[in-house]
Amino acid sequence: MAKQYELNLTDPRVYKRTKRAYGFTRACVTSALPGKEYSKKWIDKHFGDTSKSLGKHLKSLLLVEVDSFYNPELGKTKKWRANDRGMSTLLFQLKRAENALQEPSDTFERDIIEELIEENYGDDLRSGDIQYKDRSYRLFHGFQNTKREFKEQLLAKYGYYHHYDIECAAPTIIMQQAQLAGMTDPVLTLLDYTQNKNTIRQTFANEFDLPLDVIKKMFVAITNGANLHKQRSVYKLINDDKKFLQLRADRFIKEYIRDLKMCWKQINPNKEQKQWTNTYYRLERECLEIAKTYCKQHNIKYYLEHDGFSTSDPVSTTFIERRILRETNLKLKFSYKRSALLVSISDTPYNNSPERKPQRNTITLNGSKQII
Repeated sequence: MAKQYELNLTDPRVYKRTKRAYGFTRACVTSALPGKEYSKKWIDKHFGDTSKSLGKHLKSLLLVEVDSFYNPELGKTKKWRANDRGMSTLLFQLKRAENALQEPSDTFERDIIEELIEENYGDDLRSGDIQYKDRSYRLFHGFQNTKREFKEQLLAKYGYYHHYDIECAAPTIIMQQAQLAGMTDPVLTLLDYTQNKNTIRQTFANEFDLPLDVIKKMFVAITNGANLHKQRSVYKLINDDKKFLQLRADRFIKEYIRDLKMCWKQINPNKEQKQWTNTYYRLERECLEIAKTYCKQHNIKYYLEHDGFSTSDPVSTTFIERRILRETNLKLKFSYKRSALLVSISDTPYNNSPERKPQRNTITLNGSKQII
């Protein structure tokens, strides 16, 4: 019988590697099904070589393999989720090791995450010169993998206090693009969802006794073309046979899928390959490029994330929406969220016209006031 690996956190190198692996898992990897794809290269970047003892031990403690299928030619990797029990065990061990040197702070876990983000992306985020990878009309950057619960505070640390998203982006763009392509048939269920998504999601969450986030991910998956078959992504997301079958039979869900199919039939009548990439991702990118141009013209630091962006100063969403309408014929709206770390702001994101220089605002970070 092989001897069980013993984690020696008194070794500075082991301690550092373990903190890094924990920080990555806590900041980026969800424990919910259906999990997320991570390549061995990406895991090894944070865990060290997982074919060796330490990396292998950390992976077995922190990650659970959800789907073993991988195909490098198709760009498919194994799916993983975080192991909550293993994470709790490791956090306790890290705190105990820290206590041997000094009393762990109340922000011990958050400090680990901030150290990881600073090491990996600090220079990019601080300067605003983000080194994106451009693939299939989308811009990718490692920080985008950070969980929402940490992202806003981390962005504020680097000077991004204003957050904008295209409202109900994918369903709205698909519906409007089909109409621009000549579709005259009504798609009332899809229209209802684009106008009342929050109410509809909450209704489903209440009716099926499922977390709101699960319902949100379900609609995203269906919009992206996910099949409602057992053992597929939506089934794993729901993780309940009876509820899955009830959802699959739900009238609204059936009509929502029907409306999406009608839109795609109009947009892509010849069923050409990569319809999603060549239509939705392309249009989404065009919209973000317009927002990016606005920010550059007004010397505003920005961080792009697929169907949204964050900025150092407020922007005129009205101006950006009008430019999008003029250049793409899409009538979109941007939602706005201001960072909770902002103490006061004298301007709003809607009345900061493109001709005006944005005012500087006061925030409080680490107990001291700073000017942005």
